[in-house]
Amino acid sequence: GNFDDDTLDTEGVYSSCGNLGSKSAVAIDSEGNPYVALTYSTTNTIYYSKFEEEAWTATEIDTGASPTSIVMDIDSDDNVHVVYSISSSGTYYLLYYSSSNPSSVYEITNGTSSFSYLSLAIDSEDTLHVAYLDNSSRELMYATGTGSSWSVETADDSSAYIGYQCSIDTDSNNKAHISYYDVTNKKLKYATNANGSWSDDQESVDSSSSNIG
Repeated sequence: GNFDDDTLDTEGVYSSCGNLGSKSAVAIDSEGNPYVALTYSTTNTIYYSKFEEEAWTATEIDTGASPTSIVMDIDSDDNVHVVYSISSSGTYYLLYYSSSNPSSVYEITNGTSSFSYLSLAIDSEDTLHVAYLDNSSRELMYATGTGSSWSVETADDSSAYIGYQCSIDTDSNNKAHISYYDVTNKKLKYATNANGSWSDDQESVDSSSSNIG
């Protein structure tokens, strides 16, 4: 099939439907099939859609939700995992969906301000790792888990505003590695929990001048 400039409609085909895909993410399964997670702002609905055999097939994830950020990845069994942030009645939520249990959406955490710059990685044991900026504390945060079981911790709070534009990946030992921007000090930074502690492994990637990263 050929991709064009149209957008995915709620039935999983291309059309000229508006207000669709203002927040989106993409992932590829083990057979090379692309998946797109997207939002339809008119109805505040989140979908993911799979392209296979010349057609898109859409699945609804959540309705009544208008996400501020959304990320997606696919595990070794080709299960779809989506993490997204929403706000409701003054509270902000970081939520998780998996196609392995499509009837449930799980809360990772909540707070008084938005969660942004979400980044998602899945390790060799199919455990999820999420990095994000907590806009209330302005700290780099890290969450790991799956299903309804999650742990959340601060990865870096060493300056007044840190964690901007974060990106996460995992190594062969299933440890997390995060790059991110320290807004206060205008430095690109890197952190890992490979040695068991975030605070022992934070460093500037390039401190030769300001505004790098």
